[in-house]
Amino acid sequence: GGFLAGEDGDNFAKEVAEKDSSYSAVADVPIKNTFIDYQPAAPSSMVASMAKQLPISCPPDAFMSSVTKQRREEAKVENKVMAAMYRPKATPGLPSKGSAGHAAGDCKPCAWFHGPEGPNSCRHADDCEFCHLCPNGEIKRRKKVKQERIKENKRMEREAIDLLEGAARMFPP
Repeated sequence: GGFLAGEDGDNFAKEVAEKDSSYSAVADVPIKNTFIDYQPAAPSSMVASMAKQLPISCPPDAFMSSVTKQRREEAKVENKVMAAMYRPKATPGLPSKGSAGHAAGDCKPCAWFHGPEGPNSCRHADDCEFCHLCPNGEIKRRKKVKQERIKENKRMEREAIDLLEGAARMFPP
């Protein structure tokens, strides 16, 4: 190993050290395939270990075992089956099939019911899979709420990262 890769690396570093008194010695840096190759030091503080455990750019299930992922998928399927079993069926009193879950908040508003042709402009009528009980503008409201939630999650993530970085600067390894 030497300062530069190749046969002349050690000689070059020694020549620089002789010419420039501020450069005192040749660094012993391991080089592998022309890249500096070193193992990062183990975290010496609690903050550094916490920062290491925080997944920032990967999905939360990236660290789950395959068994945990399988159980999670099975639970999702089971939840859908249970929801379908206990979801009220469309009744003659409801304006559409999709309106059955409206009272529980488990519905998707129909984009065409309050469409440009006026109220009741959905061509599927009572056979529509979407809710005809939701008020006009409900789709837009839900999208806005979702965007605000995403924005808040990103803000909280940035704050957590800033906090960890600040703590890491206060307590260097």
